[in-house]
Amino acid sequence: MTCDHVTVGLQALRRAPGVRTATVFGQSMHLLVDKELSEEFICTELAKAGIPHADIRPIAPSLEDVFVALTAGRNEGDGK
Repeated sequence: MTCDHVTVGLQALRRAPGVRTATVFGQSMHLLVDKELSEEFICTELAKAGIPHADIRPIAPSLEDVFVALTAGRNEGDGK
């Protein structure tokens, strides 16, 4: 997804229920979300953070996305 103020959006979405990971990639953000999470919900959370518009489109995970998700899961599990 792309939006203005991507770092503000990142912080807002990392706290949102249903968002498993949120990572900045240049001017965009890659999100791994629960299947049930709607684009409308994401836009509402961004609007609460002062970001009125976002371009959201599904993509296949990149190798880097997989690495980030696996690393985050490992760090959460071992307390590091």
